[in-house]
Amino acid sequence: MGSLDLQERERLVEALSITARAFEREADEALFGSIEAYAASPLAGLPEEAQKLADRAQRQLAKALRSREEADDQALWKDYLDAGYAELFLGVSTDPIAPFESVYRSTEKTLYSKQYFAIADLMKEVGFAKPQDFAEPEDHLAMELALYVKLNRDADAAAKRGDEQEARQLFAFAQVLKEDHLDKWVGQACDDLIAHDDSNGFYSGMANLAKAVLLVL
Repeated sequence: MGSLDLQERERLVEALSITARAFEREADEALFGSIEAYAASPLAGLPEEAQKLADRAQRQLAKALRSREEADDQALWKDYLDAGYAELFLGVSTDPIAPFESVYRSTEKTLYSKQYFAIADLMKEVGFAKPQDFAEPEDHLAMELALYVKLNRDADAAAKRGDEQEARQLFAFAQVLKEDHLDKWVGQACDDLIAHDDSNGFYSGMANLAKAVLLVL
C-alpha cells in the first residue's frame, strides 16, 4: 500500500476506473456523469510530476465538457466524439494506434504475442473476466487498467475487513501487473493517444489522468 492512506488510494483508483471505462468503449451519459463528479473534486496533493499531469487532465476534460455544454447540437458533438474514439481505438484512421500490450512490447509488434498470454493467465488466476460484449483481446489498454482497478479495490476491501493475508496477496498481484506490464507500455500508449487525439481534449485528458494515477498508485 506504500505511504498512501486508504482514502487517497480510493480516490486514485476511482480516477483510474474512469479512464479504463473511457478507453473501453464510446462515451455515454454515465461516463459523462463520472467525469463531472471527478471534475468537481479532482486529484490534489500529488507529487509534482503526477500533479502536473492531473492538472493538465483537468483542464483538458473541463474544455471537452464545456464544448459539450455549448454545442448547438449535442448529438452531433457526440458523433464527433465517437468518431474520435473509433480513430484512436478501433483503427478507423490512416495512422491507427493499436492499444495492446503485445503490439507495444513484442519484437514483432503483433497481437497475441507472449505478453498477451501472460496477461490472460494473470486475469484467469485472479478471476477477472472482460465484459462479454468486449471483443478485443485481454491485453487491451482498457482491460489492463480495469484489472488494476479491480485488484486494488479488492485488496482495499480485504484490508478493511481485516483479512490481511488476502489483502497482501491481492496487492502482490497488483504489483506484478504494474511492474511487469503497465509500467512497460501504458505511458507510451497514452502519449500516442495524446499525439493522435482529435476529440477536443477528451481522450488526451483521459490519457494524462491515467498517467498521473499510475505514477502514484
